[in-house]
Amino acid sequence: MEEKLYKLADTYKWLEKVLDEAEEELPRDALDAIKVKIGDKAENIAKIVRSYEAESEAVEGEIDRLVKRSKTLLNKAGWLKGYLLQEMMVSGIERLKGNLFTISVRPCPPSVEVINEDEIPQEYRRVVPETWQPDKKAIIDHFKETTEAVPGTKIIKDKKTLQIR
Repeated sequence: MEEKLYKLADTYKWLEKVLDEAEEELPRDALDAIKVKIGDKAENIAKIVRSYEAESEAVEGEIDRLVKRSKTLLNKAGWLKGYLLQEMMVSGIERLKGNLFTISVRPCPPSVEVINEDEIPQEYRRVVPETWQPDKKAIIDHFKETTEAVPGTKIIKDKKTLQIR
């Protein structure tokens, strides 16, 4: 029957105490034998640890490979969507209904392009630690309410996107 490491450690500690408290000098062979068994167990555990670490590195490498593959696939899909959008706009076709998909050219919601950050009024800024950025959501909300662009910005209304359902 194989002994557990924690039992070997307890036995070693107990035997060490008994030998230290003995009034006469006793042979320490049993203590050395337990120490060898603990060493063997520790060596085997170290092998398992190294195996887990190597497997973890392999998994991380595979994750990196798959992330790169995913980005490549998304870039290809994005390029194809842009190509299809461009050609549909050139041909003047706004909607195509197929067996599997309905493809349509839709206007994007208004977006903000910041021309000069310094001209943007304080109420349309949000504080980011150590710096500030324009609050584009507040600027769009202002535009939707008043149809006026905030100073230092330009509202983009003619951008298109492709929808595949």
